[in-house]
Amino acid sequence: MSLIIKCSELAQLTSESRDRALNWRERALIRIHLVLCPPCVRFRRQMAFLAGAVKSRGAERAVPGATLDASARERIRRSLESKQR
Repeated sequence: MSLIIKCSELAQLTSESRDRALNWRERALIRIHLVLCPPCVRFRRQMAFLAGAVKSRGAERAVPGATLDASARERIRRSLESKQR
């Protein structure tokens, strides 16, 4: 079991950290990697910046109580069904 992960593994864990809490081992592997890899430090900062920008922009554009009309819901349903076949 290695204490060094590849940049691609760091990118994967960074992405997963947006959806779930990382365990202690994953967090430790990230910290060790970041000490050794300045480009990945920059990547993590960029990801955090983008996540914050998307979150704040989404809040601006949200329309309280907005819903899709029946025809739009039906078009989406048909499209999803056709892609499953």
